[in-house]
Amino acid sequence: MFALEDLLDVKLLMKDKKAFRTANIFGLIAYSERNPYVVKVLRDKDFWRSLNARAEGWILYAIKPYSSYYEGGNAVFINNSLGIKPEEYPQLVILSIGSNQVMMQRNYPICDDSVIEAYKSIEKNIDIITKAVKKILPEYLGSTDVSREVWKALDAELATEKWKKVSKDFRQFVFGFLSLFNN
Repeated sequence: MFALEDLLDVKLLMKDKKAFRTANIFGLIAYSERNPYVVKVLRDKDFWRSLNARAEGWILYAIKPYSSYYEGGNAVFINNSLGIKPEEYPQLVILSIGSNQVMMQRNYPICDDSVIEAYKSIEKNIDIITKAVKKILPEYLGSTDVSREVWKALDAELATEKWKKVSKDFRQFVFGFLSLFNN
């Protein structure tokens, strides 16, 4: 864990948290000029409003280094503090905060193959996190226990998503296999 006040303006985060009455969960979309489709999605006001509206119960930010060479400014925060290398951009980084410290962190890669794929990739991850946050009991949302509760809910949600994909893939395999015998 690292001291949050050394990396971010805690007062600003907590002000946002209080103003929007959200959990101690913050999402950072880390991207750079080298991610043209993510840049287009985040700069488009309609796309951004849609993504931001999906982040119910937690706060979403988009951050990028000031320099295309990933030096200075918030690039140091992104690269060093969050453990993201420039070649790993773009990513959605979820931070769970408690007692002015980042208690837990998860990184989700974002597809940058096209504008639509970038949007869908961000949207899917935001929806998973929002589902997890909605499962947290209200008494835990503002506490330092939120980290544990979010990760339990998030693990359950991710497991469900994974099983849906495995089930769909297996069903396709079985239908394909059976079609061999029907001919």
